[in-house]
Amino acid sequence: MLLMDTPTRILVCGGGNGAHTLAATAAAMTNVEVNVMTLYSDEAQRWRNILGRDSIVVEVFYNDGSTGKLEGKPRMITKDPAKSMEGVDAIFFVVPAFAHQQYFEAITKYIKPNTIVIGMPGQAGFEFQALKHLKDAAKLCGVISLESLPWACRILEFGRRVQVLGFKDVLGASVIPGKGNEQISDDSSLRSCMVTNSAYNGLLHPMKKVEGGYVPDFNFRYTAEDVPFGLVVMKGIAECVGMKTPTLDEVIVWAQEKLGKEYVVGSRLKGKDVGETRAPQAFGFTTINDLCSVL
Repeated sequence: MLLMDTPTRILVCGGGNGAHTLAATAAAMTNVEVNVMTLYSDEAQRWRNILGRDSIVVEVFYNDGSTGKLEGKPRMITKDPAKSMEGVDAIFFVVPAFAHQQYFEAITKYIKPNTIVIGMPGQAGFEFQALKHLKDAAKLCGVISLESLPWACRILEFGRRVQVLGFKDVLGASVIPGKGNEQISDDSSLRSCMVTNSAYNGLLHPMKKVEGGYVPDFNFRYTAEDVPFGLVVMKGIAECVGMKTPTLDEVIVWAQEKLGKEYVVGSRLKGKDVGETRAPQAFGFTTINDLCSVL
């Protein structure tokens, strides 16, 4: 689990237009570190030598006609899989599909649990290839296949300057989530999964001081946000399609009493505070036809 003050480190595989652009735009973000690995010939060394201590410059043409500039510097550009995989949280394959195999072969023995593997683009069958090469590690990693790059881009000067010509409005993706079951020592119930998950070690529920001791602070976001912007939304969608949710109702009724709110009355989402949530009913969507009308 990443802490808020811990940088996210990604690995960009490739050295072409997309890899240059992703390396620069990601490195320009706050709290993101970028490693680049290119296995093609001496491309990594050439890129390092050309860039030196400078940053990659991205000239951006936004869809509204405005322009801008970004600068980002990868922390590493290498041909060495072991070095490139150190501390990596997500791996982006930004190479043609025929090259995916050699990159999978390069990274497989270094991949750690909870790593996300992204094909950008993945092309058809990327998921199958990932599952085959990652083997047992695939159960603990997420695999995402994007249908294309998120932008139209090109290299203006190898290693130093790229151009983004426009952004895709919609980007389709397939996702195979990792299970992360090695972190859970008892999966016999939802409660045991929560309390025996090592990823949550050291994370405690906020408390507030009262006479005689401490009690849980239910106004903290664990309840104050996850209920109106999570559970109540799911309840609202279920109600639109006519699905009964007795267990969900029970949890919401318990939580709304702690929050001093009213969302569910009986088994219906018609409490006075529904308008404060993001349930579809708060925006006038009450049937499945209403929901489908905006898709």
